[in-house]
Order: sequence, then C-alpha cells, then structure tokens
Amino acid sequence: MKPILNLALAVSCVVLAAAVSLAAPASPFEPQESVAKSPEAAQSLTGEKQNIEGKIESVDATAKTVKIEKLDKTIVLTDSTRYAAGLDFASLKAGLAVKIVASPRSDGRMEAIEVSVAS
Repeated sequence: MKPILNLALAVSCVVLAAAVSLAAPASPFEPQESVAKSPEAAQSLTGEKQNIEGKIESVDATAKTVKIEKLDKTIVLTDSTRYAAGLDFASLKAGLAVKIVASPRSDGRMEAIEVSVAS
C-alpha cells in the first residue's frame, strides 16, 4: 500500500509543478493583443537592439514619443511596444526612470520594443 501512496504523491508533485510553470509569465511584460499596425509602426528597424536607461525628459502624447534625458534621439512607442506589468503609455511621465529596449529606425528615431521602470 505504501508504494501506491508514494506514486500518488510523486504524480501530484509533477502535476502541480507543470501547472505552476504554465501559469508563470515568461517575461515581466504584458502580452499585447493583436492590433493593426499604424503607418508609424511600419517603419523598418535598421539595427541592433539597444538598452536605454534614464529619466524621461518629456512625453509627446500626440506623436506617441518620449525623450530621455541626455539622449539625442526621440523614442517612438508603437502599437507593438510591450510594457512591464502595471505600465502603459499613459503612465509615462517626465521624471520617471525607465529602461527601454529599442532599435534604430530608418527615419533616425528609435522604436521602443519593451518599456519597464528602472530599479
């Protein structure tokens, strides 16, 4: 009878571990719903991803861009930009310290791929 209980316990542990791993997010970024891309998002990315960290100097809600202090390029946020849990474009304000993964675009600006709060 004891071997059956050990087997049942082992199977329960495996099932629980599988359930937990499936429920855990793969990254701190919220999944984005599939949406049609705007012409702004259609710009081709031209280079390697870059990690940018700094405080937001300004936010342009109309152009959906941010400027980071001491960075000479504008960062464009598109429909495909992923935000860390609890963040969205509306929560980006001047003075907020952020980490942004971005790629250069053919128009000379940077396109944000991921945005999170700097620790």
